[in-house]
Amino acid sequence: MKADQSTPSSQRPRRVCIAPNDVASYYSGLRDGLATHGIECWFFCFDYTPYTRYRPCPSAPWLERLVYHIASSPFLAKTLAGRLLARFLLLILRPVCCLAATLYCDVFVFGFGCTFLRRLELPFLRLLGRRLIFVFNGSDTRPAWMSGLYLLGPNRPDADAILRETQRQQRCIRTIERYADEIICHPLSAQLLTKPFVNHLIVGHPFAPGETLPETIDKPDGTRLHVLHAPTRPLQKGSPQFGEAIARLRTSGVAVEYYEITGRPNHEVLLAITTSDLVLDQLYSDIPLAGLATETAALGRPLFVGGYGHAELARFKGDNPIPTAHYFHPDDLDKALRMFAADPAYRERLAAEIKTFALEQWNPPAMAQRFLRLLTAGTPADWYVDPATLNYWQGWGASEDAVRRGIAALIAHAGEKALGLNHNPALLAEVIRQSSLKVTAPIP
Repeated sequence: MKADQSTPSSQRPRRVCIAPNDVASYYSGLRDGLATHGIECWFFCFDYTPYTRYRPCPSAPWLERLVYHIASSPFLAKTLAGRLLARFLLLILRPVCCLAATLYCDVFVFGFGCTFLRRLELPFLRLLGRRLIFVFNGSDTRPAWMSGLYLLGPNRPDADAILRETQRQQRCIRTIERYADEIICHPLSAQLLTKPFVNHLIVGHPFAPGETLPETIDKPDGTRLHVLHAPTRPLQKGSPQFGEAIARLRTSGVAVEYYEITGRPNHEVLLAITTSDLVLDQLYSDIPLAGLATETAALGRPLFVGGYGHAELARFKGDNPIPTAHYFHPDDLDKALRMFAADPAYRERLAAEIKTFALEQWNPPAMAQRFLRLLTAGTPADWYVDPATLNYWQGWGASEDAVRRGIAALIAHAGEKALGLNHNPALLAEVIRQSSLKVTAPIP
């Protein structure tokens, strides 16, 4: 990515409010990056998870620290009554924090399509002249009919549930498109957007490793290939296929130690990454460097990400040095694993390449420097993507056949308009064509 010019202090916001979640630690990384440029941030994280690296700094407003302590309280999480109390307190604090931020902040950054008050405050914030930035992280904009969350599993939703979720997504997106000054989205999950948006690949995903790791780390012994898989959603991340591929690799004579961990705090996952020879992120991803992959890259370990989006990624990354050598077609899983296992030098070269990218281009200060241009209405024209130019239909978390089934079921249930693609006739035609192709593979 080309170096950005510094933003004059006279154009910088007085104070930035970030809310109300920390998906893949994106927003805590953004807060840390903006702080390095002298921007004061208030970060209200109501949806605390063990995966986040967010911790309020000592100088944070008391409201921010209060929200964090309630949301993350292990004492309240122990009992149903405690969880209900925490939920009630956070519900009361939402309008309080929104009012405080409205009085003291001039820019709002909202994550995952969410706000303090379910987007009801947006007209008021816009009327007051507050700058509104929305960042989408994937599942919030990706149509339900191309998401493994709705296509896989014995209890997967029916076509009517997929229709309702797609319509809900459209209503949310239309409201945001009406009031937002800028929208950041990944091109491969932006099919429902109708207005130009900022390319997520250019802005980046911030990550700064090392803060929670021990000073000494036991490296793999070298006699076996140590492979880690840490899925948040095993079925959608391809865990069954990874396990079967590892078994085939062992059968071929390769000594492999395979570790699969789920539901662990972020610092434990980071430690596991540093003691691995290879990290398997996911098999059906529309993002080459999502949360776990970005952490792996920044920690200097080789990784594997599968997905169908090679051509689209090449088209939208342009001249930006986004690495994709680790991004394989799902059908090449066995071939890629054999290549990784047989060539330690290749693993090290790949690790060095993606580490350089993550630490130089997607470190919090560098990413925040680009983000500042959005905060000050200085977004370059070539950062925008027109949704009418999108071609990708394969989605996330499921095979092509599973996506085709989902499309066909929705069309049969509610017609072609239910896809939400009338603003993109070319993509609509291709999606309809794909739905008519014969599918024989069983649904997981």
